[in-house]
Amino acid sequence: ILALIITFAPKNRFLAITTTIYAICEGLFLGSFSALVNSVYPGLASQAAIGTILTLVGMFVLYNTNIIKCDDKFKKVVFISTFAVLGIYVLQMILSLFHLPTMGIFSNSLVGIGFSIVVVAIAAFNLIVDFDFIKQYSGQVPDYFEWYGGFALLVTIVWLYIEILDLLMNYKAENKTKEV
Repeated sequence: ILALIITFAPKNRFLAITTTIYAICEGLFLGSFSALVNSVYPGLASQAAIGTILTLVGMFVLYNTNIIKCDDKFKKVVFISTFAVLGIYVLQMILSLFHLPTMGIFSNSLVGIGFSIVVVAIAAFNLIVDFDFIKQYSGQVPDYFEWYGGFALLVTIVWLYIEILDLLMNYKAENKTKEV
């Protein structure tokens, strides 16, 4: 709910407060979720955190060296891909309400692992869009608006972490299935 308020409410001086509260709540959620995952798969949360940090640094280097250029076409592809993933997630939630199958894309099968890899890549490319947003508006908007760029980057990093964690959990579960 707080993320929706930050996203759609008018940008004003309260953005710093709402973004800070969101970051605290997100930290508490991720800490609890990571501890739960770690109890089932020891060390997996650390691996996901390291993967997230390496991806963040890698994408920043790719953006800063102009190896990946964030032009309008790139933004359009990332935007469409992100909304396609959102559509798939919403469809999956609706199908699960009626106990209908989801074609294995949320399982620990090879299809599920492949889907997770695609989603991790889309989340990583969203980092490029966030970096460009921050660079484009830096110094051109009121100071409090910088919090919005930070919020966008935080949301993408959290999404990336959760997707990497999901990918690793699917991979571990697939390997456990093969061992049995």
